[in-house]
Amino acid sequence: MHTLQEEVRHMSDMVEKLLTLARLDAGELRPARQRLDVTDFVEEATARWLATADARAVHVDVDTPESGSVLADPALTRRILDNLVDNAIRHTPPGGRVRVSASLQDGGWLLSVSDQGPGVPAEQRVRVFERFARADSARGRVAEGGAGLGLPLSVAFAGVQGGEVRLSEAAGWGAVFTVWLPDPGPDDEGERVSS
Repeated sequence: MHTLQEEVRHMSDMVEKLLTLARLDAGELRPARQRLDVTDFVEEATARWLATADARAVHVDVDTPESGSVLADPALTRRILDNLVDNAIRHTPPGGRVRVSASLQDGGWLLSVSDQGPGVPAEQRVRVFERFARADSARGRVAEGGAGLGLPLSVAFAGVQGGEVRLSEAAGWGAVFTVWLPDPGPDDEGERVSS
């Protein structure tokens, strides 16, 4: 019964992602931007994954500035972070670390999620952002892994906000996924701040 429930959950999640991709392809998904406190938003989004990380004996570090805000769609941006943090925790071995950080860069905000997993092989670095693509068995679907839709959705959610998702490397880390979101600055007096 437990196995069937997990399969139903997985299939429901995949159908929901496919419907979202269809909306994106049809141009029906419009971002509802709000001014978000970056520190509060990143800490809240990451906190939702702490129980999962604890269950896997993975330590999560959050590094955010003391202040700052970004004009972004909270639901879409939260889903980007959910996808990236979930992947990072799943691919980090017990005793390893995941790091989530935020910093100003190039006229916008850079949200970064780093893991201590095996990384993404060089030959898979472009393909990893394609729909239904999964890297080799090192970063393929683990016990409750995905269908290869999380990263394409993250790319699309960033794209409709004028941003992008990148994959890079850093010493001591397996994979580093960064989300860059443009920010026009605090000129939007009509925008409300949310966390």
